[in-house]
Amino acid sequence: MLGQAVVDAARKYIGIREATGRNDGAPAELFNRGDEVAWCASFAMRVCSDAGLPLPGNYWLNRRVSTLIESCADAGIAMGWRIIPQPGDLIFFEPDDEGTSGHVGIVEAVRGHQIHTIEGNTGNAVARRTYPIGDERIQGYARPTPEVV
Repeated sequence: MLGQAVVDAARKYIGIREATGRNDGAPAELFNRGDEVAWCASFAMRVCSDAGLPLPGNYWLNRRVSTLIESCADAGIAMGWRIIPQPGDLIFFEPDDEGTSGHVGIVEAVRGHQIHTIEGNTGNAVARRTYPIGDERIQGYARPTPEVV
């Protein structure tokens, strides 16, 4: 199962933390080639690549969530927010009031009316989160596939 490969790849990073809370340390080295910049999209790209399902588009541009969303849409793997996601899907969140380009995580499981995720750069770490299906912050989903590069 392709989605399970993405989930398995994401799980191995749970607990990785920034050194000082400034997008630094292990996440910068593992996901951003040493750059100390926001890393949730880089985490998602690395996880999908580890699972053998590299995401479309340019790595350097896709480090912004808004650009990653565009690349997924252009490749035909983006989906709206009115679906029930599957494990391994990317989950995109709306930008916040602080001017971020949004946030992205990996769907780990869907149980009942809850979406369980693994996210990079959440609380300065790779960690699990839970959201209700239909949460107003969810912008949409994308499903990595082997045909898209």
